[in-house]
Amino acid sequence: MLICFSISAFATDENTATFTLAIWAPDEVPPHNAKHVEIGNSYYYRYTPEEILFESNQNRKLNIEFHESFESRYQFRWVTATSPSDVTLLTKSDSLIKIAVDDGDDVSDSIYIEVWVYATLTGERFMADPQYHNRPPDAQ
Repeated sequence: MLICFSISAFATDENTATFTLAIWAPDEVPPHNAKHVEIGNSYYYRYTPEEILFESNQNRKLNIEFHESFESRYQFRWVTATSPSDVTLLTKSDSLIKIAVDDGDDVSDSIYIEVWVYATLTGERFMADPQYHNRPPDAQ
């Protein structure tokens, strides 16, 4: 049984933040706070932290990785966003995605990011989206 704590966290380390992704297959019982995948079969997921809030709107970096107990069962396939021109894929492996986000303005906003996952045991693909927001220091 995997136990993770969901928290909201501010990005640190020069505007770099990391999400850790845990996934539960249809035949597993997910924790009460896991979310059902948006697209795909009956998989559930949870990111730790649950949400990342950036205090700056430029030069942000996101790392998305699998929780170590899920690395062999799942692989990252691709990442998409509502504003593709604001997101740059820096590197991707089966167990890690690194992206840069910069929309070039100082407006408090969110960019919807879709992370696509491949289940190695079943061949299924599904989407697990992280919660990512920014609030520049002068935005209220």
